[in-house]
Amino acid sequence: MKLAPPPYTVSRTHRSLFLSDLHLGSRRCQAERLLNWLAPVEVEHLYLVGDVVDRWDRTGSDRWPAAHRDVWEELDRRARGGSRLTFVLGNHDGSFPRAWRDRNPELNCKREITHACRDGRRILVTHGDTFDAHLSRRWLGGLGDAAGRLLERTCGLIERGPHPRGVESRLKLLAKSVTGYLQRFERKSLNHARTSGHDGIVCGHVHHPALTERDGLAYMNDGDWVQSCTALTEDEDGTFRLHHAA
Repeated sequence: MKLAPPPYTVSRTHRSLFLSDLHLGSRRCQAERLLNWLAPVEVEHLYLVGDVVDRWDRTGSDRWPAAHRDVWEELDRRARGGSRLTFVLGNHDGSFPRAWRDRNPELNCKREITHACRDGRRILVTHGDTFDAHLSRRWLGGLGDAAGRLLERTCGLIERGPHPRGVESRLKLLAKSVTGYLQRFERKSLNHARTSGHDGIVCGHVHHPALTERDGLAYMNDGDWVQSCTALTEDEDGTFRLHHAA
């Protein structure tokens, strides 16, 4: 498995692209940055690795900002234009995949799927919410989510500028770091990949990009488009790279 070390070579043509945790419909989503990053990118395989939307069942897309709808239209255009698009379901997506499939019956929706690399290795692609081992961790994440939303609405504590980081994101990352959640999530992900006969895993969910190899298995987390603004790609020669949006 080829994992590119930093600094990463800038390239706009890739065999595969993995995106997750866009959270379209949420004020946290950085849709404009995603659109700008996507514009020149060409890919054969496009994987949406869960949490593409935020609470679809409650809001639909009628009240989405224009840029959020533009992201959906761009992804849909690519699916109709030749990119092999696979939607890997996340815990926030609700009925969104079903609504998308109604307008694009060819959309491939899975809970998890195997990606065949150029060199023949098999990579498991899954969102990662099923690796949350205990209800307490879900409760902790929910607490950070609720507290962050409350602070953002009542105090306006959202940093603007080129690399904004919401209060909610800070609280959730701090909670995960303090409890050792990120390390446990990685171990559990790799164990699932190993027991299912894969050579590595691509996931999202934790909003923390990573590209590493442990005991011969690749752990690749494509991050998010709320805080990190990162994407994971596979080049034509099978090299995997993490990209950070400018």
